Amino acid sequence: MVEHRGRKSGATRRTVLEVVARTDAGEWVVVAGYGAKSDWYLNLRAADPQALWLGAHRHADVRARFVADEEAAVLIAGYEERHPRAAAILFEAMGESNDGSAESREEMMASIPMVAFEVR
Repeated sequence: MVEHRGRKSGATRRTVLEVVARTDAGEWVVVAGYGAKSDWYLNLRAADPQALWLGAHRHADVRARFVADEEAAVLIAGYEERHPRAAAILFEAMGESNDGSAESREEMMASIPMVAFEVR
């Protein structure tokens, strides 16, 4: 769960997100299933996250990194491989699909923002 500040209200918000990958650097990676207009995503674009909850543990020293489409395509391919049914449900819910090629995944990820969180 990511804890963030509302860009208009300034209120603390909490959003439960599905982790789709872990990077070699230990980052926790999530996607904006409703696209770049998701409030939590827009809030992170406006200000750093306040905290990242991993289970019952709150990590206040966290950094968000907005993942480039090419890297996102590689990370989502790994998610598809590890969790094919969950990936199919996720893509259907987002109205997205790909043909399995790197180019198709990269094109798809251009409309599905991905964020990597580093817990420091």
